[in-house]
Amino acid sequence: MKKTTTFILATAFAISTSNVTFAADSSIYSDVPQDNWAYGAVTKLEKDGIITGFPDNTFKGNATVTRYQMAQIVANALTKQETANAEDKALIEKLANEYEAELSDIGVRVTKLEKKASPVKLNLYARERFEFNRNAPSTVNNNDQIYRYRLLMTTNLDDNFKFIGRYGNDDNSNSAYTGSNQSSPTLQQAYASGNIGQVTLNLGRQPLFFGKGLAMDTSTGWDGIDLRAGKGKFFAQAGAVQRGFSATTTTYGAPAYVTSATGAGTSSTEAVAGTRTFEFVDAGYRFNDKFDITASYFKDQGVRADASAANKNYAQSVYNTYTVGSTYKFNDTLAATGEYGENSNNNALKNAKAAYLKLKYRGADFTKVGSWGTWVQYRKAQKGFDPLSLTTLDSASKMFLASPIDNVKGFEVGVEYSPVLNTVASLKYWDLKSNDSQDIRHQALLAQFEFKM
Repeated sequence: MKKTTTFILATAFAISTSNVTFAADSSIYSDVPQDNWAYGAVTKLEKDGIITGFPDNTFKGNATVTRYQMAQIVANALTKQETANAEDKALIEKLANEYEAELSDIGVRVTKLEKKASPVKLNLYARERFEFNRNAPSTVNNNDQIYRYRLLMTTNLDDNFKFIGRYGNDDNSNSAYTGSNQSSPTLQQAYASGNIGQVTLNLGRQPLFFGKGLAMDTSTGWDGIDLRAGKGKFFAQAGAVQRGFSATTTTYGAPAYVTSATGAGTSSTEAVAGTRTFEFVDAGYRFNDKFDITASYFKDQGVRADASAANKNYAQSVYNTYTVGSTYKFNDTLAATGEYGENSNNNALKNAKAAYLKLKYRGADFTKVGSWGTWVQYRKAQKGFDPLSLTTLDSASKMFLASPIDNVKGFEVGVEYSPVLNTVASLKYWDLKSNDSQDIRHQALLAQFEFKM
């Protein structure tokens, strides 16, 4: 029996042993051929975690898959439709249309399943990081332990809009650490998301991501509006947001000593306290399943010169940045991602350039035990490119850097593995230098464990 048929039977059996039972005589429905498009659709949903079978993906039996049993699988998928991405939602709707008659026969049972679903869906994310540094500043310990906890809340406002909230914080176990990670839990996200015609509207405190993440990938504290549109191969987004920053640290989780590190990082005048306003435009084009390009621009309007709400003057802008990037998939297991950017901000640091290139083989999946991946990445950036640390690139918290892509050059290598369900373990190693005449070197090894529930 083919693996796909094995999975479908396992899923059908799992559903039948829960609150949904098969009809006494399901043989009245014709069999579903293994080359039917529905098999591929269900396999895609299984791959994306919408439908799951037994933990070991095996089924001890040799039953026939009927249209009725396939409808049971579709009924299960319908209960998870709200958490699916756009592509999977379309597959679920197509399957529901195909098996409409069979679903009608189990309509009462489907209704019961839907009523049992909680109006508010909760998901928990936790992360533990253990860092081992060389060449760290003498004012701090070389090693560090950081714990992250996040509670994600999602509920439907109506048939079109949903509300998403996230509450969490980072804790550092090193009592000598005085950075911003030691803080009380905060409301990191709170926004409404839905479609208005062909446009997706995100309104409130939301995450932001531009292009390939070189200049923007920050999930905490952005208050504003984001409009997104995409039809076929073209996609675009635009909006305006605000976010508060500290004068003595960079934006999120950076240690306080950064601003006093000689010859590296950013100066205290570049990270001025206050609420900054950003405007952005991001667009991309997918040529095919293997190749895409992106282009992004965002402008920091700076912090208010006066705390008065009536004062509309802004000062000390540190971003006037554009980026261009691309991803190319050589096959299903190997892909290359790269991006180039330039920040011509209006302070003393002008035309700061940056770029990164990452080659990744496979990848660990929280829903697939035994999945794994490895990668190598190179980065290079001049001082002043990313003074507030908004990038997707990672680094150890005890590095000399104000940002993982500001005044830096060097390599990152890593490996990740899923040892048990809902868990990914990873190792990262950095060998970086300051991208200036001082050539300050920093090496770090990170062991990380992530959990999603």
